[in-house]
Amino acid sequence: MPILQKKGALSYLINRSDDCIIGGTDYENDWNTNVELSDTKLIFKRLLMGGLSQEAPEIFEEIVGLRPKRSCVRFDFDENFSNVFHNYGHGGAGFTVAWGCAIELAEIFYLKVK
Repeated sequence: MPILQKKGALSYLINRSDDCIIGGTDYENDWNTNVELSDTKLIFKRLLMGGLSQEAPEIFEEIVGLRPKRSCVRFDFDENFSNVFHNYGHGGAGFTVAWGCAIELAEIFYLKVK
């Protein structure tokens, strides 16, 4: 799963069994949840420049989501609600680190129940 990241140029490609996810953007203080043609073109341009494809891919669906980013990831139990666990602030890399976070959380629950 290639990830290219430099300030203002987050790019990723996540292969799946029948398709793949191509993204992304990392604008600061941008709360726009509309699909923007300029962003789609930018993502395609990065894909082609990275040498991963010779032509723009077929689009099945375009989705925009907000990826909250913090100075550090929040990964802990809530102080007021013991059954609530916080795991956010990964920014645009949230999906790519989900497996590692899930494994670590499973280990925490295992030790807590044990």
